[in-house]
Amino acid sequence: MIGPADDAHTARGAACIFERNEFRDVRPDSSVRLKGGQLDATTSPGSITRVGSIGEETGKALPAIFALTGDSFRFDAADEGQPRPARFKTVAGLTMRAFRRVN
Repeated sequence: MIGPADDAHTARGAACIFERNEFRDVRPDSSVRLKGGQLDATTSPGSITRVGSIGEETGKALPAIFALTGDSFRFDAADEGQPRPARFKTVAGLTMRAFRRVN
C-alpha cells in the first residue's frame, strides 16, 4: 500500500485482492480491513460500494469511485449517506486510498 507508517487504516504488507467484481484489502495477519463490491467500470469514473471492516466504519456501505490503471488501484469513498463522489479529491467527508502492485 502506498502511504505513511502503519496505523488503523494503513499496514505494510497489506494486499488488495480482486475476485470477480469485488476487492478486499487484507493485512499480513489475514484480517480484512475493508472490502468493496459491485465494481462498475461502465461509469466514469468507475463506481463501487466500499464496506468497512475495522473501527467506526465496520459494516457501513460507503459510496465510492475507483480507477484501476496499470499497476495502481485507487478509490475515493464518501461517508455513509452522502452522494457518490464525482471526481477524485481529498476533502473532509471523503476517504482516498491508493494501492500499487508489487512483484
